[in-house]
Amino acid sequence: MIINAIVVVTMTFKVNQWMTFMRKGRAFIVGILLYAVGYGVLTMSNSFWILCLVMVIATIGELIYSPIHNAQRFLMIPEDKRGTYSAMETICFFGSEILARFGLILGSILLSWQMSIYVVILILIGGALMYIALFKNPHISIK
Repeated sequence: MIINAIVVVTMTFKVNQWMTFMRKGRAFIVGILLYAVGYGVLTMSNSFWILCLVMVIATIGELIYSPIHNAQRFLMIPEDKRGTYSAMETICFFGSEILARFGLILGSILLSWQMSIYVVILILIGGALMYIALFKNPHISIK
């Protein structure tokens, strides 16, 4: 947790500088892939230094995709319906909590590498769905 906070504080501006040279769609994909790799390895590793390294990788991935996701999401929402979309986002958040609790149960059955594959698949499916919704939606313009 502290590694995440340190990386966010120290790397936010540098990551934003790096991302100014990439198209938003490509940067979003890079961020999701870094996030998936980071958490995939984090799920199965037992080495302290590897855990620290992949936490840095996952956090950089989050720093890349999260601002793009938030900005594009607000372009997609009509101003008069932001409350409805906000309520739906809350429902989705609770759905993700249920999925996380299912992961705890699944983690007691699966081996660490199997759990890692499960986590990576979930992140990649979620990232692909977000990419389609944010960048392939004909109702919003990509800036």
